[in-house]
Amino acid sequence: MNIKKKINRYTDYFYYFIMVLSLLAIIFEYFINYNRFISLNTIIVFIILTLLYIPVKAMKIPLKKFSSLTITPGVAFVSLFFLPFHFALLSIFLGILLCYFIVEKASIHIALKYASAFTLSSFFVGFIINGASYQVFDLFIIRNIIASLVFFFIIYFLFYYDDLLLRKIKIKENLQILFYEFSTFLYAVGMMLIVLYFYLKYDLVGFFISLVVTQTANLLFTLIIKNAIKSAKYRILLEIESTIATKFSMKEVVEKLAELSTQLIDFTEMNFAIFNRENDETILLFQATKGWLDTPIRFTGKKGVVRHSIDSRKPIIISDTTKEPDYISLNNTTLSEIAFPIISYDGEILGVLDFEHEKKNAFSSNDIYLIKQLSEQLGHSIKISKLLYPLVNSSSKLNESINKLFAVTEEINAVTSEITSLANNVTEKSSTQLETVGTAVEESKEILNTGFLLRNTSSNIVDLNRQNKTLIDESVRGILQLIEISNVIENFISSSGKTIENLIDSVTNITDFINMIMDVSHKTNMLSINASIEAAHAGEYGKGFKVLADEIGTLSEQTYKMIENIGGKIDEILESTNSLYNKMEEGKENIVKIRSSVDTARKSTDSIKNIMNTNLDNGEKIKKLVDSTTQKIEEINKLIYSISNITTENTGNINNIIMSIESEFSSIKMLTSDIEDLKSLMEKINYIISSFDIETIEF
Repeated sequence: MNIKKKINRYTDYFYYFIMVLSLLAIIFEYFINYNRFISLNTIIVFIILTLLYIPVKAMKIPLKKFSSLTITPGVAFVSLFFLPFHFALLSIFLGILLCYFIVEKASIHIALKYASAFTLSSFFVGFIINGASYQVFDLFIIRNIIASLVFFFIIYFLFYYDDLLLRKIKIKENLQILFYEFSTFLYAVGMMLIVLYFYLKYDLVGFFISLVVTQTANLLFTLIIKNAIKSAKYRILLEIESTIATKFSMKEVVEKLAELSTQLIDFTEMNFAIFNRENDETILLFQATKGWLDTPIRFTGKKGVVRHSIDSRKPIIISDTTKEPDYISLNNTTLSEIAFPIISYDGEILGVLDFEHEKKNAFSSNDIYLIKQLSEQLGHSIKISKLLYPLVNSSSKLNESINKLFAVTEEINAVTSEITSLANNVTEKSSTQLETVGTAVEESKEILNTGFLLRNTSSNIVDLNRQNKTLIDESVRGILQLIEISNVIENFISSSGKTIENLIDSVTNITDFINMIMDVSHKTNMLSINASIEAAHAGEYGKGFKVLADEIGTLSEQTYKMIENIGGKIDEILESTNSLYNKMEEGKENIVKIRSSVDTARKSTDSIKNIMNTNLDNGEKIKKLVDSTTQKIEEINKLIYSISNITTENTGNINNIIMSIESEFSSIKMLTSDIEDLKSLMEKINYIISSFDIETIEF
């Protein structure tokens, strides 16, 4: 939801709350004073003060903008001294309610809103007034002054805080409104205190006489202020009219109008649109907040307040845009709008002047009068622009054509000058050409001799290419033999590698077998030791067995050492075999690299062979071309003699052409002079038209 719509909604809630509090305040005071005696004079004063709000509200003190001032706050404040408190509150509530119904023609919602605001403010201030003692005069005066100030600022806040939030009020304007309101409040309080004095001293007679006199004075004061405000508005209108009278630029008039109208009308946006009758469309060109639109907005159809104003040829005020089903919104915050058709002196609808506001009921019939004056002045400017636009357009096109014609003549002059210069240059060159032809004959002979030499050289090159081709063929055959040898070596290395791998496997198996024998020998030695121990335990019976066990142990140890030596040799053989295998692998890799290099060399040789074949073919072609060129040179040598004769004839013809060009150039200069005179005349016409400053807005 838009922030300003939220403010409006919360404002309504706030006033509903005030309304309830004000009614409770009246009821509260009534029950406190219900048994208090009410005299006839009090009832008469109650009725008169209640009805007094109607003429007081009608006698508005107008401002240039915003709400008109009235003496209503001052009357409401002083009425607290005329009547008992509960009667005074009831008088204020009923009086404000009636004046908004009768004078302002407001809805029940608006009337209750403002009546409640005045009543509740009076209720709070009443406690300050009633707390003052008449016997202590200084304290009584001070408390009443404080009460009047509190009452004024409460009323000012309740009536202007939404303006401060919703209207684009500058600080200077806000201070002016505060000053005007406070001055009017003091004026009303002083006037009503005079009535109070005569009422307290002379009863009802003094009340009636003083009330009539003060209200008559108030009427005269209001008329004087109204005339002063009207005079200020007329001065602004005269300033706008003088601007339009001195400037025919529609853009400048609209901009000045938007600037000065802020002093006359309260608005948040001003729109200017023209009406295109041929296409039946309204074209928005200008907005006060954005200026002239780069891309105008076009509206077709019969909907919208602007179109209704055009069709009815009358101003239209929309107090609440949310209640208009056909309303076309350019800004979601707009809540009220006034549209005024711009009509020329001959009755033609030219456009619309439209004002928007972000507050409801922002425009009145007084604004219609002011906008009418503005639209009439703007209509004169638009009509003049519309009448002069074809002349400006034609002048612009004619000026453009003259500039193009002048540019063409300038180009013709430049081309003619170049032709003359070129002809003179040709004449000079043709005079020297005869001398050059003789030299060319001698040079052509030298070229012919050079051609013969070139033909012999090309023959030698062809022979040399043939010899190179033979050598390259032999190199290719050698490379192919080298590839075959590398393949044989690679195959040998591969087969040897497999044999060595088998040998490594066999040696590995032998190593495993030796390890098994060493294990058996070790176990045999252990058994012989155990047998010797057992023979020792047997004594004499085991001596023979012990000798046998010792021999077996000795044999086992010898066997273990021999097997250990054999294992060492086997390890050396395995290590040598692995080393040989690794070198065979390295040799194999080198063979692969050699074969790759040989393949590369073969490819390069094939490429060279192709190039040599191409060179051989090209050599044959060059030889043929040189022979042909030599023949052409001989033919050119013959043509040079013919050129010598033609050059002599051309020299005479060029002289005749130069004479013709000089004659035409003189005519072109005369045409250029005439065009310059025409261009000077158009510049004067454009200067006269530019003084009107007509904008190129298509109607």
